[in-house]
Amino acid sequence: MNYNLIKQLNIPCIIFDKYNNPVLANSLFIYEFGVVENISRFKNKFDFDFCVLEPEKNINLTPLDFCLLSSENFYAIVNYRDENLNLKFYELSSYIENENRLLCFNNITYKLKYEELYTSYKLLEDEKNNLKSENNRLSELNNISQLHVLKMNILNRINDKIRKSIDYNEIILSALKEICPLINSFTISFAEFERRTKFKVTHVYPKTKNVLTCDTKFTLSDEEYEKLLKGKYLTTFVLKPYEKSKKIFKSSLFRIIIPIFHQKKLLGIIIGFSKQKVSLTTQSDLISSLSVQISQACSLANLFNKVKTTNKELKKTLNELKETQIHLINSEKMASLGQLIAGVAHEINTPLASVNSNNNLRFKIIDKITFNEKNKDIFDKLNYINKLDEEAIKRIKNIVISLKKFVRLDEAQLQNVNINDEIDLTLELLNHELKNKITIIKHYSNIDNIKCYPNLLNQVFMNLIINAKQSISGYGTIEIFTQMNNNNLEIIFKDSGCGIETKYMKKIFNTGFSTKPYGEGTGLGLAICKKIIEKHMGSITFESKVGVGTSFKIILPYS
Repeated sequence: MNYNLIKQLNIPCIIFDKYNNPVLANSLFIYEFGVVENISRFKNKFDFDFCVLEPEKNINLTPLDFCLLSSENFYAIVNYRDENLNLKFYELSSYIENENRLLCFNNITYKLKYEELYTSYKLLEDEKNNLKSENNRLSELNNISQLHVLKMNILNRINDKIRKSIDYNEIILSALKEICPLINSFTISFAEFERRTKFKVTHVYPKTKNVLTCDTKFTLSDEEYEKLLKGKYLTTFVLKPYEKSKKIFKSSLFRIIIPIFHQKKLLGIIIGFSKQKVSLTTQSDLISSLSVQISQACSLANLFNKVKTTNKELKKTLNELKETQIHLINSEKMASLGQLIAGVAHEINTPLASVNSNNNLRFKIIDKITFNEKNKDIFDKLNYINKLDEEAIKRIKNIVISLKKFVRLDEAQLQNVNINDEIDLTLELLNHELKNKITIIKHYSNIDNIKCYPNLLNQVFMNLIINAKQSISGYGTIEIFTQMNNNNLEIIFKDSGCGIETKYMKKIFNTGFSTKPYGEGTGLGLAICKKIIEKHMGSITFESKVGVGTSFKIILPYS
């Protein structure tokens, strides 16, 4: 590579040799990133903005790792966090020549910010144009409204009262209260539309003077109904609220019927009764406008109630989905674990059979060796070594058997097991994690077998023990209690760890919540534990004190 030319490039560049060691960095690179003294620390400051790679295989690889491992030229857009934690974006390009690799870092941070600002500017420009058009329209409406200022004042006052509430009943009663004096009525009612000519009285004002007390059904003639559909008011003197009513007034009353529509659909009618004839000529515009507002308010109130109902259903569905998600994650994890353990067990058993066979063969050979004083030491050493191998082979076989028992993917039905044995099985699998660090103190009671899903409960035991171990700094103890209490089985895991802070206690079982550092915890462990215990119709609770430790109690019913 032409090093002099690279030094003159107007973007930060650095050259790595075939062993991925930095060889040369130009001045712009040093200005941008400083002198690279620790290549691992430098690489860890980079990350992909978006990566579609398989996380299990590439979780610890940075963009620079991919770049240096690539056998071809490489390109990616990466982000970089500098010493002041400022986020920058670069186009990372690498070129290979003579076993050396040139890495170029083109800073596109300001380009991206410019594009973002330009997009915001266009949105604001469009919003400004929309507001300009809206202002022109409002100006025209304002000129028109000046001609009807008195009527609009009344309408606004009524609308304000109606819009104070989204409650359907309150809206209707508020509207009836305001319309009542406008039509000089001593009583007024609202009847919902049921079917052709048939209405049902649902609201009255005031209730003490309701002339429809004896009749909740309101029926019109076909001719009256057709007029209503055309948006006309019905006014007439009557001796009865309606033609088929059993109630008869002492004197004729002036009846006013106002239709309420929403999107050309008849919602209902307002029925008013007055002791004298009322002219609606001056109030017709106001009443028409008010009826429109009432219809919209009622429609919004009904829509709001539907939205509330829908939100409740969605919230319930979301909770069900979260539970399903946890179940699927756990099932997939256990299925993958089962396949892995089956494969590992097979791979271990094959060479283990050979080692066991060879060990048995050595026993036979030793038996045939003639024993005398000269070969006594060799004879004893061979016997000792063979016995050690025999114990090691048994230990390996027991571990494989324990792993298979722990997963038990073939046991989907309830099993009748002893919980003490299941806890011991889990402890055996975690022996390598706990030995020389954690002292396990068992307080087992003589308990009856319980019907359960042992593979699921083993997950709970393992999670609680691992959490307890991780909460202990240095050496500590984990106490395990099992006891029968009435018709329940109580299991307690008590540790001498750091404890849980009060502010976290209400979130411990929440999906996605974790007090562990980023990358070390998924926040699913205790959430899954809770779901497993609930699947067994049991409960899991805890007590904790910072600096003292934490105690988890599981209660499982026997029946």
